[in-house]
Amino acid sequence: MMNVLDGDDRYYPAELSEHIVAGLEHELKNGISLRIEFYVKNLSKIRPKYYKLGDPVDLTPETGHGRFRLEPESGESSGFEIYIRKDNGGKHSWWFNYSNSDVHDVIDGIKVPRNLDQPHTVNLDYNYRPGQNWSFNLSWHYHSGWPYTQETIKFTQYESGYLWDYSYDMLNRGRYPSYHRMDARVCRYFKTNLGRLSTFLEVRNLYNRKNVREYDYEVAEIRPPYTYSLTREAEYWMLLIPSFGISMDFER
Repeated sequence: MMNVLDGDDRYYPAELSEHIVAGLEHELKNGISLRIEFYVKNLSKIRPKYYKLGDPVDLTPETGHGRFRLEPESGESSGFEIYIRKDNGGKHSWWFNYSNSDVHDVIDGIKVPRNLDQPHTVNLDYNYRPGQNWSFNLSWHYHSGWPYTQETIKFTQYESGYLWDYSYDMLNRGRYPSYHRMDARVCRYFKTNLGRLSTFLEVRNLYNRKNVREYDYEVAEIRPPYTYSLTREAEYWMLLIPSFGISMDFER
């Protein structure tokens, strides 16, 4: 792969990764299963990366300011996960998992968290099936805030106006607030001559949590004689979202 848009003019050798995984699975009583897994992944020969500071999932990273070339010396992903599940075919079933992880690159001898590093992750899922025609699901998701690079804007005033320059703190040393949300889903099934018709109503982010996606810096006020007010505003992921769907499973 060659990053032509960033002015790169060479191909790099394949990156190397070494995986070490150890796990334990055990069936407990009453249909409960338990799995514990530990892992370490070491990365080497990492290609240069181009980061746009700010939005961690920006769909147009080549545009705007704050795009930098980084050359990691190595990288590592390590942690463990606990997964517990109960489903014995009855009306009630649930599962839970917790993971603790550390994902970073080493740049100039310093450990730098990757953009989507989240040390703590929790998922809870509960399902209720009163019969063959209905199912109700409730799930909760949580993870630590992703890293971000704090930025400041420096203003320089001239007689005829002003200019501003962006400056940045150490890469990915800040953390967004923790992310969490709850989703609810109701499904209704219908038996037809063609097969099974499934309908669902889902509400995502049930309690309308404002999860920070990024911080945006704006000049809130400019007027003669060129005074300004600089503000930092949070941009959020989508709030409460209802959705509805229909699907058909045909039978021969």
